[in-house]
Amino acid sequence: REVLRPGGLLVAYAPTMWLPDALDALRNSGLDYHWQFVVTFPQHPYQVRAKGLASAYRPVLVFRQPGGETNPPWSLDVFTGGGRSKESDHPWEQAADEVHTLVQTLTQPGDLIVDPFLGSGTTAVAVQRVGGRRFVGCDIEEDWVDLAKSRIAAGRSG
Repeated sequence: REVLRPGGLLVAYAPTMWLPDALDALRNSGLDYHWQFVVTFPQHPYQVRAKGLASAYRPVLVFRQPGGETNPPWSLDVFTGGGRSKESDHPWEQAADEVHTLVQTLTQPGDLIVDPFLGSGTTAVAVQRVGGRRFVGCDIEEDWVDLAKSRIAAGRSG
């Protein structure tokens, strides 16, 4: 929480099954609830075997650091995503188009986007595609960091 500027946003995918836990943790962090986006993927539902359901959406929680109450530009809070990306073997990789939409919707040129769970680098690639934003990412798994670096380098040349 201390690293967000006043009015800065924390944006986090929250699997529906753990939504109450994610909301509780974020509410207790000192950040203020701002909004929830919903990413739908009717063509690629996720099986939630423990509940006997196929989920065709994923909540994206947005919390904000108190202060600096400027809102992002008007945007629709529901959009269609692509489901799990097939760009790498990372087990939690998100579709780049979804992240691109979130970066474009919730940030302004010059903003710094930080991804402390870099994984395969999808957020970095999305920030690069949107342009005009800065990015910092990290991960505890060296192999995923190497993959992310190669995806970022390929994005710069392509």
